[in-house]
Amino acid sequence: MKSHQLVYQILARENDYVSGEKIGEELNLSRTSIWKAIQRLQQEGLEIDSIKNRGYKLIQGDLILPDLIQEKTNLTIRYKPETKSTQTDAKEGIEGGSQGNSLYLSTYQTAGRGRFQRPYYSPAQGGIYMSLHIQPNLTYDQLPAYTLLTAGAIYKAIKNLTLIDVGIKWVNDIYFKIKK
Repeated sequence: MKSHQLVYQILARENDYVSGEKIGEELNLSRTSIWKAIQRLQQEGLEIDSIKNRGYKLIQGDLILPDLIQEKTNLTIRYKPETKSTQTDAKEGIEGGSQGNSLYLSTYQTAGRGRFQRPYYSPAQGGIYMSLHIQPNLTYDQLPAYTLLTAGAIYKAIKNLTLIDVGIKWVNDIYFKIKK
C-alpha cells in the first residue's frame, strides 16, 4: 500500500489530531514523507486540518483503498481513479475473458450511464462508482434480484454504521437529502 493510503488509514481511525511524529513512527516514514502524503490526500479531495504542535486531523472525505477491499473480499478489484464508465470497464473485462468475481471501481466517471442509457453527472471528487461482474452457478430463472439486494444491503450498511437517514429510489439509487 502507498504511504498516503497508510497515512489516511491512521487519520481515519483517529478522532483527534495525530502528530506527524507519531504517524512517522508507526509507519517508519520521515516527517517530510508524512507531509507529502498529507499533500497527496488533500489533492485527492480530502479535507485535513493541520495545527502546529498538534498534528493532522481528517475533517472530511474518504479514500478508496482497492488493496484493502481485495484483501477483505474474494473479489478481484479493478480500480481506475478515472474512467469513462465502470459498466464499460466490466463489459471490456467480460469480453476479454474475465472469469467473474471482479469489482470495477472508480472515483470519477466521464461518461457514466444509468438505466435506458441515460447519462448522469459524476463529480470529479467524492463519488464511488462500481460495477460487479459475477458468474453464479444458476440458471437465469433462478437468479436473485442482485440489483435490488445490493441497494438494500448498501442502504442497511449506511443506516446501521452511520445512523444517517438515506433512501432508495427505484431500482438501486441511494439518496441522501434528495441527492444521489
